[in-house]
Amino acid sequence: MTVPDLFGDLADQHAVLERMVRHGDDESVLSVMRVNGPALLAAYEALLAPHQPDERGRCTTCRRHWRNRLRRPRFPCRVVLAAHQAHQGIAAIPSQPAERSG
Repeated sequence: MTVPDLFGDLADQHAVLERMVRHGDDESVLSVMRVNGPALLAAYEALLAPHQPDERGRCTTCRRHWRNRLRRPRFPCRVVLAAHQAHQGIAAIPSQPAERSG
């Protein structure tokens, strides 16, 4: 699989899940999340695990990229900040009730 194929596949999966969460009825969302939720949590944990602060408060992963520079980023790094902002946004996702026929 090529890099563009990988990112395309991830983008497609994300679009399907986002559409379901934003526009699906409660029963459909629950069903989809029961199937996909564990994998999403595992991916979230895998992304965050390498970005722990060291004894000086610097991200153990991102600091490697700053070794030869004068200033190194402190914790939280950009990855942790992005995850935190996304997590805070979960509560802000507008739910739109599905139209029910009948």
